Amino acid sequence: MLLVAFAIISAVLLPRLFQGATDVFGLSRADNQTTIVLVPLRPTRGNFTQLFRILLDAMTFLALATVFRLRPDPRPVLTAMIVATAVHLALGAADVLTVNIGAQSVMDVIRTANYDMLVGNTMGGITRMIGGFPEASSFGYYTLGLFGFWLQYWIFGQRRGLALAMLAISGFLLIRSTSSSSYVAGFVFLLTFALISVTIGAQNKISRRGLSLAFSGGLIAWLALLAIFTAY
Repeated sequence: MLLVAFAIISAVLLPRLFQGATDVFGLSRADNQTTIVLVPLRPTRGNFTQLFRILLDAMTFLALATVFRLRPDPRPVLTAMIVATAVHLALGAADVLTVNIGAQSVMDVIRTANYDMLVGNTMGGITRMIGGFPEASSFGYYTLGLFGFWLQYWIFGQRRGLALAMLAISGFLLIRSTSSSSYVAGFVFLLTFALISVTIGAQNKISRRGLSLAFSGGLIAWLALLAIFTAY
C-alpha cells in the first residue's frame, strides 16, 4: 500500500513539480507514423494511465487476498501457479523454436501489442527467450516471481515432488532468459531469502536443507551473474 500511495503522489505531483526542468523521450504520432521525440517534462495522460495499471494491480491483489482469507483453501492457488508455470514454459519453448526454424509469425496471434518486440535477439550465440513477453527482461521478471513461489513452497510446503519439478522449470527459464537484470534481481531475492531463513531458523530451528538451499542458491545466482557479465 505504501507503493500505491507513492505512485499516486508521484503521478499527480512530481510531473508538475519538475515541469520543464528536464527533457524526456515521448511518442509522437503524425501521418500514421509513430516516432520517438525529445520533449520537455510536463504532465500528460500517460502519468494517469500508468497509475491506473498500478491501481488495478493493487485492487487485484486485495480481491485475491480477501477471497483467500474468506476461503483459506490453497488448492486453487496451487493449481493456478501450476498452470501459469506450464503455460510460461510452453510459450518460452515455442518462442525459441519458432525463431530457430524461421517461423516467428506463428507467435503473432499472442503478440498483438503495437510496439516493437525484441524477437530473435541472441547473446553468445544463444537465442534470448522472451515467450509471451516483448523482451527478455520482462520474461525474466515474471519468471522470478514463479521461482520465488516454488522455492518457498518446496521448502515449507507438503507436495515437495511437484514443487521441486516446478522449481526446476522456473529456475531453468530464469537462467534461459539471459536477462542480466533478472540475474541481479534473482541474486538479491536469494540473498534476502537466505537472510530471512537465517532469522527464522534462529527462532524456529529451520531445517538444514532450507538454509543450505538458500545459501547455495545465492552462490549459484552470483556465479550466473558473473557469467553473464563475462559474456557481455
